[in-house]
Amino acid sequence: MFHSGDTIGPYTLLRVLGRGAFGEVWLGEKRSALLTTIVALKLPLVTDADFEAVRQEAELWLQASGHPNIVPVLDADVYDGQVVIASEHIAGGTLHNWMQGHGGKAPSVEEAVAITNGILAGLDYLHRVGLTHRDLKPENVLLQDGIPRLTDFGLARVLKTQAQTENISGTPRYMAPETFSGSYSVASDLWAVGVLLYELLTGAHPFPTDDMMALIVAIQSQEPAPLPSSLPEHLHSIVIRLLAKAPSDRYSSVAAAREALLVCLQSPASTPPAPQDATARPPH
Repeated sequence: MFHSGDTIGPYTLLRVLGRGAFGEVWLGEKRSALLTTIVALKLPLVTDADFEAVRQEAELWLQASGHPNIVPVLDADVYDGQVVIASEHIAGGTLHNWMQGHGGKAPSVEEAVAITNGILAGLDYLHRVGLTHRDLKPENVLLQDGIPRLTDFGLARVLKTQAQTENISGTPRYMAPETFSGSYSVASDLWAVGVLLYELLTGAHPFPTDDMMALIVAIQSQEPAPLPSSLPEHLHSIVIRLLAKAPSDRYSSVAAAREALLVCLQSPASTPPAPQDATARPPH
């Protein structure tokens, strides 16, 4: 559909970053008399019926911007009939690719905890401005010099406690049990953090199956595979609570989960890295 060198409004396309059913994401540049700005351009395939949904997505993303662990949106407009959502380009790539480069997980417990701490910092801000993410996964966490930054709020919605929706949305491997019935809350995002932390620590999924129906059944009715006994006891407790079946059995807020994680950072079994929000980055 698009090609390198194409221009859309003030942007020139450089190379494709990703493709999906929704459209494409490109690395682009915007030139002015003084500056050349490199951006990530989300180019959704939009029908007239979808336009309002895309406008709402851009507004939500703008509302979520303003925190160092959130990728900011820079522009949202329609150029020659093409919807364009421009965001800051994060050169470090996705958490997924970073994990793959380290054997599928974090290189150390300290880095796994530090990355999770940064994700929780961004998520806490998101929830405080009244939004849930709904599709938190390694592909939607970008790394900027080691600092995790949340992106892609296409599934975010205005926060309503235990909100019921007609459509189930998300990525099944990171969806909480209640979300398969259309129920979403702060606790649903915390479940996704639990899966991410589990994967960062072990390189495996807490419900290891490639069969989609078996995965959904396991998420809804089975306990996660035990973590290695070599991991700190505090981490076992945190992961178990994040992956509790009932939303009410998880942490009451992201701040509460983060506080528990900071206790883990301060335990003798782990060397505490710097806090992973405004200025921190995990050890290299």
